[in-house]
Amino acid sequence: MLQYIHRQSHGKLKIPSQKGVHERILEMETEMVDGFQAMFKENTSNFAISLDAWTSSNGHAFMAIVIHYISNTRKLEECLIDFRELIEGIDFDEKNARMRCLPHTIHLAALKLLESVGALTKEEAARANSQSSPYQDAATEDISSSQDDLAVDHEDEPEDWTEDVTPNSGVIGRAVFKLRKIVHFVWSSPQQRQKFRQEVLKSMNKGETLPGIATMLILDVRTQWSSTHQMLCCALGFKDPIDNYTACSLREHELNEQEWEALKHVMDWLRSFREATMQMSATKHSMLSTTHAVFRGLQDDIKNILIKLPNDLDPTLKNGLVEAHRKLSDYFAKFDKSNYYHWAALLDPCISYTMLLDDYKDDPDLHGALELAKASLESHFETFYNTPASSQSMISSSTSQDSQRSPHKNFASRYTQKRSSATAERNELWEYFRQTAEPANFEKTDPLKWWNVRRESFPNLYRLTRDVLCIPGSAVAVERVFSGGRDVIGIQRASLHAQTIRSLMLVKAQLRLQHKAILDIVGDL
Repeated sequence: MLQYIHRQSHGKLKIPSQKGVHERILEMETEMVDGFQAMFKENTSNFAISLDAWTSSNGHAFMAIVIHYISNTRKLEECLIDFRELIEGIDFDEKNARMRCLPHTIHLAALKLLESVGALTKEEAARANSQSSPYQDAATEDISSSQDDLAVDHEDEPEDWTEDVTPNSGVIGRAVFKLRKIVHFVWSSPQQRQKFRQEVLKSMNKGETLPGIATMLILDVRTQWSSTHQMLCCALGFKDPIDNYTACSLREHELNEQEWEALKHVMDWLRSFREATMQMSATKHSMLSTTHAVFRGLQDDIKNILIKLPNDLDPTLKNGLVEAHRKLSDYFAKFDKSNYYHWAALLDPCISYTMLLDDYKDDPDLHGALELAKASLESHFETFYNTPASSQSMISSSTSQDSQRSPHKNFASRYTQKRSSATAERNELWEYFRQTAEPANFEKTDPLKWWNVRRESFPNLYRLTRDVLCIPGSAVAVERVFSGGRDVIGIQRASLHAQTIRSLMLVKAQLRLQHKAILDIVGDL
């Protein structure tokens, strides 16, 4: 193939040997490590680390380590610095410096909802919690008609389709059990699929609007709550075809109106979890302040849904949503163990102290936690960042320029030297809160660009903000590495050694960085 493509070229095609490719990859790995060492020395900001463990398809356990930082060009960057095989367990006891992945917390709350309403057993929920696959992949999985058509043409039954299941207690448990039976029966043979398609066509002939997301029913993977949401979305769109189909073939699994209504409630609730996860995971850079805001929005959304629930709703459904909200609240309380969540929100000009104070005004505990976080931020700023280093360097540079322009002496310098620089620098934080008393537009303002424009007005506070806002709010960067690992370790590469996999993953990350750098240069032009 290479020879054919190269046939019109005048030069001779040189295809590197297997040994040559291997040596070049190792050279690129060495160059990458050297580049990281130089970057660590030159960059003036601190670094945040996100890490997670993953088991490859050929049985090797790896830990991916991704760093997040704001470069000297004042851009938020992230890159894979190591992909190392795990031989023994790693103890990590720095609780005050550990950030929780907020999308994963949503993942746990959604599973708690399905378990509480009876759509999942405790064993299935436990298996879902222990899944090694990236949960963001499931939450952002495409459910378009083109994706579903591929499944329709597949003759084999999914491995998760089992017959030995019994209906769980509660209306939603029975409804989900029946729906899974119906979908399983439709997919049991080409004849049954064709029969269901005929019911769909009849509904279309009646002028009914059918969902455009899929052309065939979907069976969920019980360890992925988002696939349950997709199954419910598709089934509710095909309500009449399903009713007509079960009336002819599966009378014992017919869904009554109460069960359809219960399925709709759960689908709407899961949509909130799905959209929150996608909003956190789909962002280019998931800053801690942004994910914190989305998490609070999800809490409020679930709270409002609970308030509006009808009194005659099945108690199992109510209790399930209450359990999910309690799971979110429990984890939000754990977030308070680290100051960085509130610090990131306080230093985000789109949120700042004003918006947090308004958000927490009805909760004395949260209001008290906010005041403590604000005080600790001031103390941390005074202790570690409110130094004359940056501001003094700016003053000295301007003074040296003035001295070069004029030989005259400044006999009033005794008063300028004794000016309370500490008070002025401490006022950087106060001045920032004053300027953000009316926060910037959340949708239109980039916090990093906002701070970049004002870095000379807040030289010391900018250094603190730079170190806080680079902290990621989710493990999306690490999960992205794991998703790419499946491309490296395919069926034909199942015998790769762990060190070879590490080299390939590091080189792949380096090539991605080089490609991004080219795009940045082209974009600047």
